[in-house]
Amino acid sequence: MSSFAGAAMRGAGVFSAPPALGPDLQVRRSRRWRVFGAVFIACSVLGLIYDFSRPAEYRAEARVQITPAASLPPVSSSQQPSNAAPPPAPGLADEVQRLTGRPLIERVRDQLHRAGVEMDGLESADAIQRILSAEAVADSRIVELSAVGRHPDALARLVNGLIGVYRDEIAEQFQKTAAQTLTQSREELDRLSARIAEKRAAVEAFQAQHNIVSANHQENALLSGVKDMSTSLNVANDRVVAAEARLRSLRESAAAGKSIERARDNPTLASIEQRASQTREALRDMERNYTADYMAIDPNARALRARLAELEAQLKAQRSASRDASIAEAQEELATAQEAANRLRQQMAGARGVVQSFAIRVSEYKAMQDELDQLEALHRSSLERLVKLEASERARMPSLSVIEWASTPHDTWRPRYARDAAIVLAAALLAALFAVWLVDYLQSRGPQPAVVVSPVWLGGGASAVQIGPNAQPPQLQAARPDLLPAPLALPRELSDSESSALLAAASGASRVALRCLFAGVDPSELLILRAGDVDLEQAALRVGGASQRRIGLTADALADLRSEAPDQPLLRNAAGAPLDRAALDSLLLCLAHDAGVQAPAEVTADALRHSYLSHLARQGVRFSDLALRVGAVPAERLAAYSAMAPTGQRLAAEQVDWFYPPVH
Repeated sequence: MSSFAGAAMRGAGVFSAPPALGPDLQVRRSRRWRVFGAVFIACSVLGLIYDFSRPAEYRAEARVQITPAASLPPVSSSQQPSNAAPPPAPGLADEVQRLTGRPLIERVRDQLHRAGVEMDGLESADAIQRILSAEAVADSRIVELSAVGRHPDALARLVNGLIGVYRDEIAEQFQKTAAQTLTQSREELDRLSARIAEKRAAVEAFQAQHNIVSANHQENALLSGVKDMSTSLNVANDRVVAAEARLRSLRESAAAGKSIERARDNPTLASIEQRASQTREALRDMERNYTADYMAIDPNARALRARLAELEAQLKAQRSASRDASIAEAQEELATAQEAANRLRQQMAGARGVVQSFAIRVSEYKAMQDELDQLEALHRSSLERLVKLEASERARMPSLSVIEWASTPHDTWRPRYARDAAIVLAAALLAALFAVWLVDYLQSRGPQPAVVVSPVWLGGGASAVQIGPNAQPPQLQAARPDLLPAPLALPRELSDSESSALLAAASGASRVALRCLFAGVDPSELLILRAGDVDLEQAALRVGGASQRRIGLTADALADLRSEAPDQPLLRNAAGAPLDRAALDSLLLCLAHDAGVQAPAEVTADALRHSYLSHLARQGVRFSDLALRVGAVPAERLAAYSAMAPTGQRLAAEQVDWFYPPVH
């Protein structure tokens, strides 16, 4: 606490000393430790008892690979009966559920009971089911089967027994299912065979009754005759249309004076046209050789012209006769075609009723034949499926491969005693800390010492003095009547470690100064001390002046103050000359700097003596004994030291540790 006060004094320059640490603080510390220990021990004991009183549980684990039964061969026919085959084979998820199902667990339980395995707490299937767990490994057919309980041997046997029972179960179930499937397939095949035979007999009877050769119309005589008749009627109608068109064309040509018949089609007409052409050629030859006058009197020319006129008359007459003959022939052909078409129509009208009735029977026969074909196709599909079932029965059989059998576990799976014990201790520590805080919060505290702070603007620098709860604040001397008095500025107080560091680094005059100041000698008294004032026989230091007294010394201090020249100053330089106050402060500044003390400029003679007085005041020394040791102390300083004193009864002189620093 003193080091903290020193640090605060150096850093802020406000507080000269920390709050008083007295017996009340010691009482509070003692109470805190008692509360902390009681709560921590109680919580730890209760938690550890609960932790280690829990029964140990073990975990037996096995790994198996399950290959479910393959699916049944598909049925190609869409008219499969609803009871023709069992449902599809289950998947891996269904097998995992069946592995931990109640029927298998009951069988395993009965086996273990018959084997005399101790099943304490696992008499019911529900209890066994609660400790079992089966999980499928992702993207594989591997299943992890585990059991957690208090009996490691029973757990391992339970898991292994469950695997064996499951293997027997799937084999029996598959055999039963396969046999049932084959039986249903054979029964279905027999029913289809009976239906096919019955349907075939009905089709044959219908065919014989109605004289139906086949469902093909061309193979039935009646329908074939009707078809031929219809074809003939179509041909006759085509002839009628052609005859009408020919007759109309002949009449139009005759009306227009056009030749109806070509010469090559009529030999007579062709012969006449040939002779007329020869005659014309002969006349043209004569006209090229002779004049027209000559031609008019030439008998041959006139004979040729007469023959040509006769031939043209014959040609015209022959064409007229041919035209009339062609028209008459076309009329006759039209009449014949019309008569044939009428006759065929009458025949078709008479056979229409018979044909319609027969066509209906043929359609019925065709529907019966189609139904028979469908039954035969279903029969072939069922026969093929039965063959596949018989051939693939072994390939579809499910399998169970044990990757790792369950072994008897020897290590506790849960609870984790060490981890839980650490959690209990941590919780106990937190509970103890909370209890200490709660007690301190609920415990009423006495009045705290007040701290009077002097701002910088009041003059004299920033400083502070602590005032006890029952002490009057020190009187501040006012610099001016109209201003408040400035607070008392106390020197810096060194911590025990800083004082020890100074003493360890001191030598010569600086060590003599430290021994005297740490014994309570005032700096003004130190400057007038002589070497003869050190009483070697009594191990004491005689201090003169207004506060004459004898100060006891330790053996180390006595050795540091021993001198062979009693008439010389006790504090002197290397030349033997006495030191003044400025030289003393300079010596102490160098010592503080060499010792590595922070803010060495604040380490003065007053600061060292003040640190010693604060050491005595915090022990609870009586001020009357203090005056006998350190001499007269101003009232302002006594008020500050009184604030540092702990509450309660003061210590006697024999109980006070007069030596400083305490480690020496």
